[in-house]
Amino acid sequence: MTLKKWIKNVFISLIILPLSIVSFLPFIILGFLFYIVLLILSIFYPPFSEFLKEHSFNMAISIDQFANASILGNPDQTISGRLGYAIYFKNKKYKIYVILCKILSKLFKQDAHCLDAIEFDRL
Repeated sequence: MTLKKWIKNVFISLIILPLSIVSFLPFIILGFLFYIVLLILSIFYPPFSEFLKEHSFNMAISIDQFANASILGNPDQTISGRLGYAIYFKNKKYKIYVILCKILSKLFKQDAHCLDAIEFDRL
């Protein structure tokens, strides 16, 4: 890749990222307001609590995928899946990967969270 092409790609990336954040900000705010409404409704009407749990899980996954995409990962993969993929398939047994996976496993109370997060059907 030539220097000119690299500069062009960096310039485009520096424009696209803030524009995407600004353009999706209203949807993020609406999603948060929807979450608050569901939270209030779940207090008075218990069947909403299951829907709230599912909605919260979906929002957490989407934030995780956004974080992975922002560090040059696959936008359809979570950070946990990315770490698990690196450890399992690429045999990159870097200590930081293993430590992060152990922390995530303790946090989510699973034996092997990163390895469980690998989506084999999407590889």
